[in-house]
Amino acid sequence: MAASEESQHGLKFKRKRKKSFLQNAKGFGKKGKFGHGTQLDQDTYDYFIRVLELLRGDFDNPEDKESLVKNALDQTEGSEIDQSSNQVGARLIESLIKLAPPSALPRFMDVFASNLRVVATNRFASHVLQSLIATVAKFALDKFNKNETGKNSLENSDENISEASATEWVLKVAKFALNNLEEFLWDEYANHVIRTVLLSLAGLPPSDTDSNWSASQKQKGSVPVVFSSSFCKLEDEPKQEVIPLPEGFSDVLKDFCKRILSLPQFSELAYTNTTSALLQTLLSALSRVHPKLKKKLIKQLVDQAFCARMTDEDDKKDAEDTPRISPVFTTDASIRLLEAALEYASSKYVTQMYAMCFMGHLIDLATDLATNFCVQRLLASISDKNEFEALFDELAPGMDKIIASGRSGVLLALCQACKRLSAKQGPFIEQLMKALDCYEPADRRPLITPLCVSLCTYGTLKTEEKVAPERPGVLKSKFNLHGSLIVQCMLTFNKPIKIVNSLLEMPGSELKTLMCDTKGCHIMDAFVKSEFVGEKSRERLLHRLLGSYVALACSKHGSRALEALYAVSSLKNQMKIMEELAGRENLVMGTDSGRIIANKWSLDLFRHRKNEWKQLQSQKERTKDMFADIIGPAKS
Repeated sequence: MAASEESQHGLKFKRKRKKSFLQNAKGFGKKGKFGHGTQLDQDTYDYFIRVLELLRGDFDNPEDKESLVKNALDQTEGSEIDQSSNQVGARLIESLIKLAPPSALPRFMDVFASNLRVVATNRFASHVLQSLIATVAKFALDKFNKNETGKNSLENSDENISEASATEWVLKVAKFALNNLEEFLWDEYANHVIRTVLLSLAGLPPSDTDSNWSASQKQKGSVPVVFSSSFCKLEDEPKQEVIPLPEGFSDVLKDFCKRILSLPQFSELAYTNTTSALLQTLLSALSRVHPKLKKKLIKQLVDQAFCARMTDEDDKKDAEDTPRISPVFTTDASIRLLEAALEYASSKYVTQMYAMCFMGHLIDLATDLATNFCVQRLLASISDKNEFEALFDELAPGMDKIIASGRSGVLLALCQACKRLSAKQGPFIEQLMKALDCYEPADRRPLITPLCVSLCTYGTLKTEEKVAPERPGVLKSKFNLHGSLIVQCMLTFNKPIKIVNSLLEMPGSELKTLMCDTKGCHIMDAFVKSEFVGEKSRERLLHRLLGSYVALACSKHGSRALEALYAVSSLKNQMKIMEELAGRENLVMGTDSGRIIANKWSLDLFRHRKNEWKQLQSQKERTKDMFADIIGPAKS
């Protein structure tokens, strides 16, 4: 009865799934409300809804889709502005423009060019204008690049649009936005149009552009490297390729930057959402086309925006009391802009931002929901070893507070910086042990790996686990993604012996649980690939797992961890694994993961013709040795 009540209680408070745009549009249509904005007649409204539904589906024949797009575009002729100013009409026309052939673009280009102020500031038509700018700019860029590489630019003579006319139109829209910059900066919708213009002038795809363009630009190397969620820069990050731009694009982008830098209210731009986002977009565009102007923009941001709001009274307080946190951390808008500035800044300006904005407040910033990502970005951006060591000395003692606050991404970024700069690796492990309460007494130190994977302190985990009091176990439900990534990173340190020994002292049951978990299985990848983990350590781990090989092989995640270990094992240890799997072949073959393992490792051949299996493995080893001079010897 209680269980029934609980289930009813859970259903009562279950969050309702939001209706889709089309579901809401149909509902409003039945009530006689035909979208927000300019009103459409019912027949046009219903037709647009049907086309939107069809576009969401799959087409057996591409010609059917082209025909649908063409017919739908024909329905907009003579009413482009009115229909684009309707919520449903804008959604459809925006989609159609992305799918339309080049021959369909001139009509929209002419109509929108004659009504730029109206559409740029309209709630719905501005989105259509953004799509049109991005599409026409893409066409101009593609045509320009074809001409640059000597390809025939007349291969599609029925396009009714040339590179020159497309370039001219984009520049016309861009110059109009530039001439009205002071007004459009603060307009919610025109501001987005300016952002699209900036990215298009730099040859970058707007974030909401169709994935096909993004994919094609990535193939050309024109999309800038984006940070992962952990904000970790790659050590071997390739230099961004600069592709040529149509004539005038670079110059107008430069004019935008100079105009923005000269605005009397420049320092205020960082603290408003729309203007902050525009500055972030400008940083991205300039980093691609005008690196020197990008540096100038960052310098002015640091000098006039990030720290300039402190008053004389604040300075007096600073002299008497502890320094105030920089005003850049007072709004979400300025925080996001600071992150972008750190991403694109040179080492010199990263140092300035660290000294002016972060120093003395790192722990407070690292434990705050709004600002901890800035600290992660700082850790990913800092490149001077001495500066990093000073930063580490301030931040590391607060690891316990960071863990308690739940901002574990900061710990991961700190760990990755230790790896990247080959600095403070030993102190990081020691401070982490202290934060997890397993540094003293010394017999707790082997618990660093299970505690880090769950990011729980010794006391917390011991209380929650109903196991022998002398050793808390690893709860599957307690695994933490950042904790797993930290362990993986520490295994690549120059001296990971404490982490290796901790892993090897885990009971076989806990190792199996760890390896069968989606977050924990990748630890084995780091363990076997690390150049600082020796062959004897791998053999000890395999010995710990005796009796667990079948369970691992039958697990989706455990099987990939077992494969990683198997690939670096000696023939003797591989045979031990195979013997255990062969003894429970029916169980192994009863799972998808097990069947894949059995087929890949020739389990059936091992069971019936073991000598042939040995010969096959020996032949594979000889092949590896033959190519060792080319691909390098296996790491032990």
